[in-house]
Amino acid sequence: RKLSDAKESAERRNLELAARLEAQRKLLAVEVETSSDENGQDTPADESSALKTTLRAANAKVLLLTSELNEMQQRCDEVQSALEEKREKVLQDAFAQKIDHVSKISALRNEMSELKKDQEAA
Repeated sequence: RKLSDAKESAERRNLELAARLEAQRKLLAVEVETSSDENGQDTPADESSALKTTLRAANAKVLLLTSELNEMQQRCDEVQSALEEKREKVLQDAFAQKIDHVSKISALRNEMSELKKDQEAA
């Protein structure tokens, strides 16, 4: 089960990294497409072109942020899974300890009973 979970986690991480890389590539492409004049001002051909460039840049940024959000969600899922595994182990250990205590108490009661019988016989 752990191997399967690790494999799925690695596959999800690879997909997220690929999506993030693609978003960064698109953002870089938009930044390269927008040139600057001597004063550092953007010089798109016209207002429509400027709006399209801005929209593409915003979309690329949204893709990048979505990718980062998905990566964070994946980390949260991994942490939650690890916590659930630890919780299960703690519960199992506590249950085993309780069973051990009950058996010790039972053994002590039997021993006390035997001692009482020996005492009465003596």
